[in-house]
Amino acid sequence: MSEERAKQDIKIALVRERASLALQRLLERLSREANVSIDLRPPEPPRIELTAGDDPELGPERAPVTVVELADFECPVCKESVPALKELRRLYPEQVRFVYRDFPLAAHPQARPAAEAAQCAHEQGQFWAYHDALFGQAPELSAPAYVKIAERVQLNTEDFAACLRSGRAAAAVAKDAMEAQRIGLTGTPTFFINGRYLGGLQSLDALRDAVEKELASALNGGALRQGERER
Repeated sequence: MSEERAKQDIKIALVRERASLALQRLLERLSREANVSIDLRPPEPPRIELTAGDDPELGPERAPVTVVELADFECPVCKESVPALKELRRLYPEQVRFVYRDFPLAAHPQARPAAEAAQCAHEQGQFWAYHDALFGQAPELSAPAYVKIAERVQLNTEDFAACLRSGRAAAAVAKDAMEAQRIGLTGTPTFFINGRYLGGLQSLDALRDAVEKELASALNGGALRQGERER
């Protein structure tokens, strides 16, 4: 898929999402006024093909559903999303693979340093513990806090500091951010469920509905793992 096509698909998805919400509110009002029931199926969002990378992940490599989250550690809505995502992982330990991607927003001065620190934890196999600790610490994020969290999750602090100095983590974060910009994203959190776009704060029910739809599609011979290219 070309960059322009991917951007266009995201724009279409955003327009459809807003139009669908406006239509739903209008129909709810008309339904109340006329005392009738109106049931219309919302349009399906397009599938976006994301390039594969060495991103932190949980779950089976070949799970039928891949949930990709693009987030910012200083984003309050991303922090609100953490409990629902944890519960989703608990509910689907074998059916869903979870992938985290960095999309630090320019409005958040500590988002990029926090993401780089988490990438250095990823090098030591402790990304998810560090991820949880960062969101627990947010919005009080700072360089001293990153070192304290590294100690708390039992990282080798010398290797952690060397990783931050090396620029490897900065390059990994920049790569994720460039991919997000390439496909036209502007905010966090953003989710792709087997490539289908879901933007903004999502309830557990909304995430479960999206996962169940993809599981049903997989059982019926639908496309598997369209969230990312095969490695």
